[in-house]
Amino acid sequence: MTYFNGGTGGEYWMGNYIPFIPVTRIYCDDCAETEIPLPRKDPANPQIGRHWGTGFKWAPWYGGGNVCAKCGRPA
Repeated sequence: MTYFNGGTGGEYWMGNYIPFIPVTRIYCDDCAETEIPLPRKDPANPQIGRHWGTGFKWAPWYGGGNVCAKCGRPA
């Protein structure tokens, strides 16, 4: 899974995607545990909602060839 800050919306201009709020940090699931102040895991729902209130969003992958800001693995 991937955690990222910034916006999820944007617009296309002349074939390029321009996000409304630029993403400055992307973390893989493992690095997010130490880099983002995530609350403890809930055994019934281990991922959903942990990022709420942190300024980060959560997705199965980020895409675009981006890598984790800490370890460099593909996000």
